[in-house]
Amino acid sequence: MRQTNEQRNATAYLRTIADGYRVELDAEGWPTVPGRLGRIEYHDDTDVAVFTNRRRLHARLLAIPSIQPHQTGDEELRAVFPSQALPQVAKTINARRKRAVSAASLRNLNTSAGVATRFRLAPLETSA
Repeated sequence: MRQTNEQRNATAYLRTIADGYRVELDAEGWPTVPGRLGRIEYHDDTDVAVFTNRRRLHARLLAIPSIQPHQTGDEELRAVFPSQALPQVAKTINARRKRAVSAASLRNLNTSAGVATRFRLAPLETSA
């Protein structure tokens, strides 16, 4: 699927403000940050939106300062908020983080499987 320039710019913007969270493209090519209880979506150049279809989560999301309801239904809620509130919203909807491989995991993989060292690891600092 080809993305438009607007979708590419939206993806770049969401990746920069959602540092540490997984950014995926939806079926139409727009960027989202998926979560267990909802998702964070691109809204415009200054604001981001959150969508959830969990009725019990509406009050918790709307209690966050600077979040404004945009569209509300019986079950669904779409609210708009500035990018500074993204960590609070991401925590509320249990947004998925990017996977990170620790140095210890890489060391175990390299030594236990007899795999040639592909990664240069700095020695661990030990306190004496």
